[in-house]
Amino acid sequence: MKNKILTLFFYLLVPLCVYAQKHDNIWVLGRGGGNQSPIDDEWGALLVDFSDPSQPSLIEKQEYDMNMAVSNASFCDSLGNLLFYTNGEKIYNKNHKLMQNGNNLVSVGNGLGYLVTQGSLILPFPNHSQRYFILAVEDSPTGAWGWKLFSHEIDLNEDNGLGKVIDKRHLLVADTMAWGKLAAVKHANGRDWWFVVPPYFSNKYIVGQLNPAGISVKIEMVGDSIREGLGQAFFTPDGAHYIKTEQTYLNQPATITIFDFDRCKGQLSHQRSHLVEPAEVDFGMGGAVSSDSRYLYAFFTEKVLQYDLTAADIFATETLVGQFDGFVSGLYGSYFLFAQSGPDGRIYDAGWTSSYHMHFVKFPRRQGMSCEFVNHGLNSPVNLSDAIPNHPNYRLGPLDGTPCDTLGFDNHPLCHWRWEQEDTLSPLQVTFTDLSSYEPATWHWDFGDGTASQDTSPVHTYLAEGTYTVCLVISNQYSSDTLCRVLHLGTSAVLSPELAAAVQVFPNPFQEHLSVALASVRLRGSVLRLHDQMGREVLRQVLEPGISGVNTAELPVGMYFWEVVAGGVRVKSGKVIKVSE
Repeated sequence: MKNKILTLFFYLLVPLCVYAQKHDNIWVLGRGGGNQSPIDDEWGALLVDFSDPSQPSLIEKQEYDMNMAVSNASFCDSLGNLLFYTNGEKIYNKNHKLMQNGNNLVSVGNGLGYLVTQGSLILPFPNHSQRYFILAVEDSPTGAWGWKLFSHEIDLNEDNGLGKVIDKRHLLVADTMAWGKLAAVKHANGRDWWFVVPPYFSNKYIVGQLNPAGISVKIEMVGDSIREGLGQAFFTPDGAHYIKTEQTYLNQPATITIFDFDRCKGQLSHQRSHLVEPAEVDFGMGGAVSSDSRYLYAFFTEKVLQYDLTAADIFATETLVGQFDGFVSGLYGSYFLFAQSGPDGRIYDAGWTSSYHMHFVKFPRRQGMSCEFVNHGLNSPVNLSDAIPNHPNYRLGPLDGTPCDTLGFDNHPLCHWRWEQEDTLSPLQVTFTDLSSYEPATWHWDFGDGTASQDTSPVHTYLAEGTYTVCLVISNQYSSDTLCRVLHLGTSAVLSPELAAAVQVFPNPFQEHLSVALASVRLRGSVLRLHDQMGREVLRQVLEPGISGVNTAELPVGMYFWEVVAGGVRVKSGKVIKVSE
């Protein structure tokens, strides 16, 4: 009993290290605005806020001047409030200003964000409240491979809570390694961390451990040598597998490599590699895994493939689930490449070209085309230009009952879910997606209309319009957790005449572009949905107060129905007609 009381006290004392829930709640993307460019142009920061899991909010900050690129990482507190972020060259605090001693993280930088894929990764320092490590790979003078692994230590107690870098460029390894591809996973004890840096044209993996004593590093010689190339490395959310995707030369076959990973010992084993034929312009491959650790998604320049990691022959399950549709965003086509799982359960992809869009997989836990890959589904007001953050799964607990489960921590489930009206022709049909963590074993949905379900992610049809309070209760052998949300369904569930009057969609008729004017800050993060005459959703864009431009160049002429939705509630709707020039 005494040990259990001490364990409970430890949970309450340092929740950041154990029951992390929202450390990846805000992503920082975009290219610098501020004094680097006019305040009314397309450059600036974009904050992607996942506080509402049903629809991320895109917040434009043109006054912020950091350039974000592929060495991109951010960190929030357990409630989802942004604490700091880095582009590999410098660190900014929560006020979007340079953190004390937060510059010159690399020996040579160009001010555009460090161009090393997954070159930075943020981990909390176990048992040290308000202290964090940023792991960083520095590339060689030729820029072809990594040659140094550093750590930077941050103390957020410094500078009145804004933080200070108290140990910078601490050398961990000086050796030939991959060009970035930093990945981390929670130790089987539920507190410490493992991280891995893959090799460059060899089988020598750098495996590190972060525990309350600091960082230690070892070398693992495992499997066959794999050609290094442009791609990503990541763990499955459950930590059972370590995966690399890469393409070495333009238009040459790419490689997917899967290892088993022992979270107790920090060991890689059972290498499986697979060559994938490229499309005409492919020159890299990104990847990510569904939140239930079942489906692997590989992102080429022009196609998206799905693999079932539970199959006896994983690569025999290869399924094409997405393709480039010719859409131009910015100066180039809206291609695919670097991916990251979001805290809302979707998988997001940012292409390798200058772009104003991100793509996403709406239901990554579903097999085949039912996963619903959405081309250019998020329209950004600023140029994203290759940026995608690098986050481990902060919501992974201990491996209960294993030899490394020595700290007395248990997997107490945390409830989280999202909802959406998947079928636009059936506005009373709602799809619920469970996003809960820490190994729930049972699910009980109360739909607020007298019916219930024990499915993990049910689809429910309501009999009438109205307001419903929906609750999900999850449980396992240790405890249970509940999360309730209020849903407003149907045309009668308009927020208010005042807010409806604050929405204007023009011109009508239109040609290449629509504009949406929102005259109320209460509509921040609302969504424009455009449907064709068959009721199919053909465009979706997150809106902010002011005037948002909507690119409709790819839509054929004809009549369309539009609606602006805030918090799942329809604010206003109407119809517009597209005409030829």
